[in-house]
This record gives sequence, structure tokens and C-alpha cells, in this order.
Amino acid sequence: MRCNDHNREYRYDCPDCVVAAHRNGVKSRNGDMFIYGSYWGTYSRVLSMNHPEGIIEVDLTAVNPLSDLGWPKVARINIRAHRTSRSPRDMLSYALPDYTVERMHERFGVDLTERLLHEDFLPQIDWAKYRKVCNGGAALADILL
Repeated sequence: MRCNDHNREYRYDCPDCVVAAHRNGVKSRNGDMFIYGSYWGTYSRVLSMNHPEGIIEVDLTAVNPLSDLGWPKVARINIRAHRTSRSPRDMLSYALPDYTVERMHERFGVDLTERLLHEDFLPQIDWAKYRKVCNGGAALADILL
């Protein structure tokens, strides 16, 4: 992928390239924001910032994206509720970088990627079930109404 600002390949260690990737990326059709969590180096879609259970997110990438180990958890549509404060290095954006969407397509195919990016999961969640099974999140199938 090329950085239009630098006319070269994106460099993930270059703040300008990262900002450009977020400005030019894919937007959720329902207007949700995406967050890059700097501690784990992962992307999530923010489903709600002010839900009674806390901040609600759906994982989009694995903690170690180069390993196959974390991707099955993401593929189960991992819903997370938390009250963790944001780091100054975390990045909120209305656009997910194209390279992240490409990685998701490679791992999940188009259909699951589209669900993760655009589906409204909140009305489907039984929060009593969520609280019983949550351990770093819960698979959507385990917490459906």
C-alpha cells in the first residue's frame, strides 16, 4: 500500500503515514468509530462509548497479527465491554486503514469482514449472558438474545 503523502510504501513506524492511513481508509456504514489500541497494537470498532456496561467494542484484529493464534477469537465476533481509559497514543478515527481491511479480507473473507465493519451488534446482545461468559470479551454466538 502506498502513502499518498510521501509517495512511497506505508511505513507503520511513521506517524505521518499512520495519520494518512486513517484519513484515507474505509468507513463504517453506520458511522461508528474505529480505535487503534496502542498497548496491544489492535484495531476495534467502537459500538458505544457510553453504554451502561462501559465502552463496547468489537475486535477487528488479533493481538499479534503475524501469528495465527489470535485470529480465531476475532472471527467469533468478540464483543468487549470495558472501562479502560485511553492512552494518548491510542487513535480514534472514522476510517480504518485499507491495509487493515486487506488483512481482514485475507483472514476472514469478505462476508465476515463486512459484518465486523458494519453490522449493528448491540441490539443482539443479552448482557446477563455476557456478564456470565465474559473473559476478555465474549463471542457473539454465546451472548445472543
